[in-house]
Amino acid sequence: MTGLYHFASDYTSYPDGVRSNFNFRGTGQARPVWQHLDLTSHAVYLAHIINRTIRDDIRNESVHLRNHAIARAAIKEIIEIPDMQIDRLIRSVEANPGKLANVLSKEIPALAEAGVWDSIAQEIRSAFCESYNPSTRQPHRSSLSLLLHVHPIHNRITRRIPSHQLLHHRAN
Repeated sequence: MTGLYHFASDYTSYPDGVRSNFNFRGTGQARPVWQHLDLTSHAVYLAHIINRTIRDDIRNESVHLRNHAIARAAIKEIIEIPDMQIDRLIRSVEANPGKLANVLSKEIPALAEAGVWDSIAQEIRSAFCESYNPSTRQPHRSSLSLLLHVHPIHNRITRRIPSHQLLHHRAN
């Protein structure tokens, strides 16, 4: 294809509205490739990506959203605060493996009362920890530990709590 194209100094307007200075004189040689372009590998790759997205990513996200709603409801049984504050509590448990952040304890003094934070942290761990998958006879990976790796919505890498630690906390 060398020598069959060049860039002109003036632009040409085409019927579809595109303006370009690219001139190609090799249409006769390129026509068989364009007429019978084999995109099989591209279609197979795209099918695999769509399948994985539907099978894994959407499932993981829906499990996370369900567990998040369960955690919110459980926290509301302990302390009555707005959903935005509850979301901050959940993120705090993710970021500080169950330890109460000083900023939160100053903003919400009720969290510093005896047993309140421990109960909240335990409820969050319980909500995000699934114990057993009967179809594979294996423990589920905790959706919280999946979230702590790379969360698809927040698109950030965070510290990850190993699943065995979450299961240990749930048992206590």
